Amino acid sequence: MSANLISDFLNYLSFQRKYSDHSIISYGSDLRQFLAYQNSEFETDSLLETNREMIRSWLAELNAEGMKPTTIKRKVSSLKSFYTYLIREGTIGDNPASRLSTPKNQKRLPVYVNKSETNRMLDGLELTGSYKEIISAVIIFTLYHTGIRLSELLNLKTENVDFVRNTLKVLGKRNKERIIPFGIELHVVLQRLSEIKEEKQLTGDYLLCNENGSKLYPVYIYRVVNTMLRANTSATKKSPHVLRHSLATHLLHNGADLNSIKELLGHSQLTATQIYTHNNIEELKATYKLAHPKS
Repeated sequence: MSANLISDFLNYLSFQRKYSDHSIISYGSDLRQFLAYQNSEFETDSLLETNREMIRSWLAELNAEGMKPTTIKRKVSSLKSFYTYLIREGTIGDNPASRLSTPKNQKRLPVYVNKSETNRMLDGLELTGSYKEIISAVIIFTLYHTGIRLSELLNLKTENVDFVRNTLKVLGKRNKERIIPFGIELHVVLQRLSEIKEEKQLTGDYLLCNENGSKLYPVYIYRVVNTMLRANTSATKKSPHVLRHSLATHLLHNGADLNSIKELLGHSQLTATQIYTHNNIEELKATYKLAHPKS
């Protein structure tokens, strides 16, 4: 009986709702898995006898087994859709999968590069080589020293760099403008870029351009960052945002306050910046485990 109900439901998804083959396989797998659990734990092979407690019990077991919250939510969604279909068909009158709470998704901590690896990477950048090498150095130094986003870097114009005050004028999300200070290291790098662009008579508006004067594109930045992080660090992710996370984490480690980091990164809410405090806590735990004497 239950096998037929599942089959009818999958046919409904396929022929009437036009779901993909992949989705239909997932729905079928989730429903059969629950049916097997219900049969084993509650000695019933009828999905018409399912109640909310049976489903809660199954979810608790999945959670105890360490299943990801996103996967558990998908399985709940499969059950809800199945019983909604049975209600629509007039087979049952109540959905036992409704109003079920599912585990919250765990927030992933930002991936960052540790300070020693960052320093090694920066020390290895070439400022006296080819134009391409200098552009690569500018990309890495600017992303790390200012924490700006990829889109903000691409849209920086030459006029946005103030060498007297050592600041960048950045246009962020929702066209919100902010001024970012930078130190002597980035000053030297940006000054070198300015000199070589003058030598090559590159007069375009944008700070970052290729040797023809055309504005760089996102994939170019990604490739540069990925190559540098792959060659110099053990970071599990290798995107421009990793350098933004690295700056924020290093600033926090060195005592900068959250509000200052918030303004630097252009976050609209402090809660977006507070995620970096969790990196601090995780690092503290790791240090504690290594250093604490065994009892």
